Amino acid sequence: MKFLISLTTAALLFMGSANAATDYPRIKPVAHSYSMSGDGRQVFYVSGGPSGPALWRRGGSQDGVPEIVTEWRPGTVRFATTRSGDAVLVMKMSEGMPGQDLVLWMHSDLGWTPKQLMTAAPVAAFESSTDEFFHVVIQPGPDQFQRHTFDTGGRTVSTEDYALPAMDVVYGPNVIPRLFLDARVSSPVWREVSNRGEGESVAIPEGVIVEQYLFASTHEPVVFALGRVADNDALQAVGVNWETGHITSYFSQHGLDIDSVIRSPDGNAIDGVRYERGKPYNQPINTSLAHDSTFLESDFGLEPEIIGRSFDDRTWLLRVIRPDRPVEYWLHDHKLKTHFRVDPVNVENYSEIVPPSVYATLATKDGFEIPYYLAAPKKRVCDVSQRSCPLAVLIHGGPTRRDRIAYDADAAWLQSRGFWVVRINYRGSSGYGLRFRRAGDRQWGAAMIDDVNAVVRSVSADSRIDSRRISAIGSSYGGFAAIASGTRAPDLYRCAISINGGGDLVQMAQSAKSREPELARGVAMQVGDPDVPEDLEAIRSQSPAEYAATFKPHLMQIVSMRDAVTDPRQSLNFDTALHKAGKTAELIKLEHADHELSGDEDRSLAYGEIDRFLRRRCK
Repeated sequence: MKFLISLTTAALLFMGSANAATDYPRIKPVAHSYSMSGDGRQVFYVSGGPSGPALWRRGGSQDGVPEIVTEWRPGTVRFATTRSGDAVLVMKMSEGMPGQDLVLWMHSDLGWTPKQLMTAAPVAAFESSTDEFFHVVIQPGPDQFQRHTFDTGGRTVSTEDYALPAMDVVYGPNVIPRLFLDARVSSPVWREVSNRGEGESVAIPEGVIVEQYLFASTHEPVVFALGRVADNDALQAVGVNWETGHITSYFSQHGLDIDSVIRSPDGNAIDGVRYERGKPYNQPINTSLAHDSTFLESDFGLEPEIIGRSFDDRTWLLRVIRPDRPVEYWLHDHKLKTHFRVDPVNVENYSEIVPPSVYATLATKDGFEIPYYLAAPKKRVCDVSQRSCPLAVLIHGGPTRRDRIAYDADAAWLQSRGFWVVRINYRGSSGYGLRFRRAGDRQWGAAMIDDVNAVVRSVSADSRIDSRRISAIGSSYGGFAAIASGTRAPDLYRCAISINGGGDLVQMAQSAKSREPELARGVAMQVGDPDVPEDLEAIRSQSPAEYAATFKPHLMQIVSMRDAVTDPRQSLNFDTALHKAGKTAELIKLEHADHELSGDEDRSLAYGEIDRFLRRRCK
């Protein structure tokens, strides 16, 4: 028997939102929405306003009063400030045409007033400046780059033309072009930018495999990047002098990738790196950072991330990560060793404090350590000291993404419903070196799933966890893994919930070439090439659709019919296979939703359906 529900926003309104959730985890307006003026006296952030998300400014003191700069409308993607913070440049996608619109918001005694600087401009780069000017690079045509400088009143100060046949450009502070990747040759050749045109070719030493160029110094011929050096498989921060070939490595440890770098206040150097092994750490390069690391950890429990520094390095903007509550933003006085919170307190229901995740690892038979995070349910919902509680296995997507010790909104949502939650960094996840990540290649439905199931068996041996009530839940690859876990270990799970995960690996591999040709090579490496008979047989052997007859858990699939990442046919094919095998399953089709369920109505409806399913089938 098969249950099919096809819903649109109009249907949701007609039904009176019967299965809509009010406390679902929402997508934040922007991924990195906090910034600080260069003098450290103003903090800018995106948060809720009277009529929706808004860009706010708050004075950088404990009694600073927040004020709205402008509404944060759909399509708005970035903002940048000057040194004083009295002007903000906001970029949004142009409506009905390619390119971006740039609007300057200027502060006066009368409030904030806008001035349109560019319309439908092909913006290549801009960032907060180290001076009182805005610097914007646009690419008006092939091999053409222009660097525009505006003052805080929106007047053009200068325009510089660059003739660069570039596929990519590495910038220094104030988006000054320093290196470019030559587009005229098939093999990668980097050239120095000289006199606003191409200079000599730059030899990146063979011992460095660069994954991402970050920025370049304007003081010396050094480019900073994330890469792997020699026989060390860990992702490191490196500085490469393109004249001498000298390589400087900033912290290196086998099997441990760094997450980010801490840039110097003037933007010309790396002062530290950040990584996570069980919990996050800041590894100082500059001694000025080292003095505060222990102090900050003792105050916050975990070392906060330094995301902004004033030019005199007295004021730091911190992203405070905790395992039991949402992220917070604080200003820290580096001299006085004092700090205070600057973001508005989050009062949404799902953001209530929850039991923190505990980090552990599990050794596999083939020599890997699988990290995972286990969190208990909220005591008022299910008291683990009195009885055993159900377990939710929350599987991350990617599959090369990773889970962290930090608070997770989806996990907290499940904890508030009485579930233990385990999050697993199976092989193929990022953060643990290239060997660990590549161990997931062509193992999407095999060893990666075995890692998940091994951790589930281990943690469910705890008497406080009810091993008869285990649910696998995930989105994107996590949704695929939820289904694959149920086909590979059908007696381990009571329920499986897949959001845009698919269940037909053969269809996924075959459609990748026509649907996403630029990703076909990556799919062939990670999954297999369906045009090669041996690969096709291996793909079929890992596809859940081939094992529908043995699938036992109660299943709900939520499918976005306008998904541009996971072809909806993958989920529909698995549903058909289950139906042919006489299995019971629920299929929720969201007619206008995208892969991320980015619309509030779609997310509310999806989480409402998940809540209903969990209560009825899984608890």
